[in-house]
Amino acid sequence: MKKSSLRPFIISALSVAAMSAHADVSISGVFDLGYASTKTPSLTTNTVDGSYADLTRVVIKGDVPLSNGIKGIFTIETDFFNPGVAAKNTTTWANGEVQAGLTGGFGMIQAGRVNTATFFNTLFYQPYGTAVGSSFGTYANSVVRFDNTAKYTTPTFNGFKASLLYSAKNTDGSTAQNTAGVTEYGLSYNNGPLSVGFASLKNEVAGGATGNANAANASLSATKDYVVNSLGASYNVGGGLKVMGLYDTQKADSGAVADRTHTALSAVYVKGQNQMSLTLGTYKDNKAVAGSTSNTADYYSLGYDYFLDTQATSAVYARYTATDNKTVAVSSAGTYSTVAVGYRFGF
Repeated sequence: MKKSSLRPFIISALSVAAMSAHADVSISGVFDLGYASTKTPSLTTNTVDGSYADLTRVVIKGDVPLSNGIKGIFTIETDFFNPGVAAKNTTTWANGEVQAGLTGGFGMIQAGRVNTATFFNTLFYQPYGTAVGSSFGTYANSVVRFDNTAKYTTPTFNGFKASLLYSAKNTDGSTAQNTAGVTEYGLSYNNGPLSVGFASLKNEVAGGATGNANAANASLSATKDYVVNSLGASYNVGGGLKVMGLYDTQKADSGAVADRTHTALSAVYVKGQNQMSLTLGTYKDNKAVAGSTSNTADYYSLGYDYFLDTQATSAVYARYTATDNKTVAVSSAGTYSTVAVGYRFGF
């Protein structure tokens, strides 16, 4: 069996960082707790849980000065709620981004479970992250990160920055160690009030997996290419107003064929301690469920935050999102909505 693993490298890098007297280590994160009521055409669910406005997590980061302006870096993230999933994830330590690498005048090299440029677009170009209102994991693509990844990011040149990500494909057999291969190209521009990000990700999917994550338990006897393209932009208009747009496509060439597009247009307005946000989104599924009345789902999301500190890291919040979903069978079609209120703080 052909296998490749970056785990020894990561463990060694983190060990060196932890033992170094010169290591600069920080602990940060978010705690989010609230109440949500979700309605479907046939069911209402009420929950007291978390991550309705931001993902509850703890992040340990560090850097170690080396020589010639080079630093060793590492990140260990633990997520307590899965993005886009209602259930808590408390079974594993370091289940989020875990990476180690080098940074300097040459740019940045990372290895491990590294966040994709596609995921950065999701976070930067609509106001709700992976939480209520974002449509993350339902209509927007759910690409986040992949195991066994190497990533290079260039220095910034006149506002431009590029990245290349590669996740090795392990073939030969059908054991749990098999993974699909991923290649992603990213390009971003940040200068003054304008920010633009583009990413194109290709996943050689194993077995019948959907393609948004490495297919750890699927047989590689059959493969297909699953491609996600993402384009986002934001502009600070001034006076506390920012406008944003996000567009992504998801397409597979065989197997469980997917052919989907998602568009979200957003605005965020901040005045004093108050922040208001609005998103209008459209999802189109050219392979909608047989018997559905339409291949389109339209949604809107509203958000309000009252900040409790000058750094805007702590807030009480309210979220509401509603979708007119006709891409499912007629018996399930109708309005899907969620209202959530809660409290979050960053540390």
